[in-house]
Amino acid sequence: MALFVAVGVINTAVGYALFAMLFLILQSYRVAVVLAFASGVLFNFFSTGRLVFNSRRGGALLPFVAGYLVVLALNLALLEVLV
Repeated sequence: MALFVAVGVINTAVGYALFAMLFLILQSYRVAVVLAFASGVLFNFFSTGRLVFNSRRGGALLPFVAGYLVVLALNLALLEVLV
C-alpha cells in the first residue's frame, strides 16, 4: 500500500511539473493540460505497472488510457468553469 501511495505522489508531481513547464512555455492552459496528460499517462502507466505491480505487460495500456481520457474530459470541463 505504501509503495502504491508513493508512486501516486511521484506521478502527481511529474504530472504537475509537466503542466507547469508547458504552461510557462506555451501560455495556454488548455494545450498544457492535454500535453501534460498525454505524457503523464504514459509515465503513470509504466511507473505504476513496474514499481507497484511488477508488470511489464503492455496490453493493459489501452484500458488505462481510456480511463484517463474520462479524467481528461472532466478536467477540461472543470477547468473551463474555474478559469
